[in-house]
Amino acid sequence: MSGTNDKEVKLSLKLMVDTKAKKVVFAEASKDFVDFVFHLLSIPLAKVVNHLKDKGMIGCLGSVYNSLNSLDSDYLEPNVNKDSILNPQVNHFILPVLSRIDTPSSSFGVFQSSSTFGGVSTTAGFVKSTGHYMVLDDLEVKPMTISLLKYHAIEFDKLEEKVVQVGLQEAVEILRASLTTKAVLTTVFLGKDN
Repeated sequence: MSGTNDKEVKLSLKLMVDTKAKKVVFAEASKDFVDFVFHLLSIPLAKVVNHLKDKGMIGCLGSVYNSLNSLDSDYLEPNVNKDSILNPQVNHFILPVLSRIDTPSSSFGVFQSSSTFGGVSTTAGFVKSTGHYMVLDDLEVKPMTISLLKYHAIEFDKLEEKVVQVGLQEAVEILRASLTTKAVLTTVFLGKDN
């Protein structure tokens, strides 16, 4: 495979797809994928804008980023370091299982073996690995239980299972889609904008 990273480790994600509506109803996810979803909340906004601004970002945050970037330092307060705002340092990144990827400095990178978020050590991530989780199309996460499946009135005979791999490229696409749609999994893995 040319242009791909042979060292990249990917997460497997089982999607349950409504073939008639052509949308993801939910994904059966492991701890690693759920940790990734929750870590999206910890990425500084400037880091997201910096990474997505050249990849078709929607909205005006790219303009805010570019205006600060091009503003002459004569207009800034003496104690303001423009680079610390535009390129904040973070101790945690996108996917814990992708730690063997060599990423360029412009990328989000990957989780380090240990980090702190909200004063809590995230060495082991956010959630326990005591079972599987249900991740809805809008990235809402719930522990997978029979009662939950019944509550959502899921008719399994109308669903098709589709297993996908989530690597760094897919992680960035999930991040981008989460900023523009509530049908994140459908958009990323079925190529359908809802």
